[in-house]
Amino acid sequence: MKAHGLKYILKDGTRATSVTTVISNNLGWNKNVLLGWTKKQTLLGNDTQELLRDAGDTGTLAHYMIEKWEEGFEVDASDYTENQIKAASLALKAYVKWKNDQKDYQILKQELIMVSEKLRIGGACDVLARLNGELVIIDYKTSKYVYPEFKAQLGCYTHMYEELQPKAKIAKGIVLRLDKETGEYEQHIISRENLDRGFELFKLLLGVDRMKKYFK
Repeated sequence: MKAHGLKYILKDGTRATSVTTVISNNLGWNKNVLLGWTKKQTLLGNDTQELLRDAGDTGTLAHYMIEKWEEGFEVDASDYTENQIKAASLALKAYVKWKNDQKDYQILKQELIMVSEKLRIGGACDVLARLNGELVIIDYKTSKYVYPEFKAQLGCYTHMYEELQPKAKIAKGIVLRLDKETGEYEQHIISRENLDRGFELFKLLLGVDRMKKYFK
């Protein structure tokens, strides 16, 4: 079940660039944070690549557990370590707490996979839902922090969805940080204005990404 990454295929059969790949490869706002973390872990004698893989696997499992919990199914986590299962279970616990705190919440689609023919990109958002009567787009995060680039990610997903569904209008985005150590959650609202700003930033990053081939 350890699946990382999705292949997004355009109508002409070519592979679309992933939204998250464009952002991670071209936006260095958190470079200093990552460098500081890498230095600290190296001094402690830890393998940073292994730590990153472990965090990625835990996040994948947490997302899958939430999806299957909503569908009423149990998850076979036999591919994962005991610590990964424990951490992902705490993230699920945080999600359940958040959901129980919502009065009017209806999931319309989980794992919303989208391809933009206009921008030739692909991405997958965790949830499209109605919250208090408004159409919202939600992404779960199991990272320790909520980073500014998440606005670019959700802003792009918003415009991709509206490209596919021209009559739809997403009111806002939600980054739901699920703490895999405490089982608590943090809800971060992204206004429609900031979703649009995030999309403008993404388009700049996409332009940079496509210019790279001329500088090799």
